[in-house]
Amino acid sequence: MSAADRLVEQAETLTALLSVWSSRASTDDRAAARQAAGAAIDLVDALLSDLYSVRADLITETRCWDDLADARADALIAKLREARKQS
Repeated sequence: MSAADRLVEQAETLTALLSVWSSRASTDDRAAARQAAGAAIDLVDALLSDLYSVRADLITETRCWDDLADARADALIAKLREARKQS
């Protein structure tokens, strides 16, 4: 499962838990509502951890991408300079 899929799944679960919690006043099973709130808090903590992990990976990947783009640009500039010297 990809990180994006995991985040979507966690968000869907969080939505369900928050729905249970938000209906706490109109339910007979208030213990279940309270358990849902606790589970939602734990899930938010897990989501935050996963989001920071995805963020760190994305930063690393974009820096590598930028380094490759810089290397391609440097090679092109060097090639153009060389061509200019020869003409």
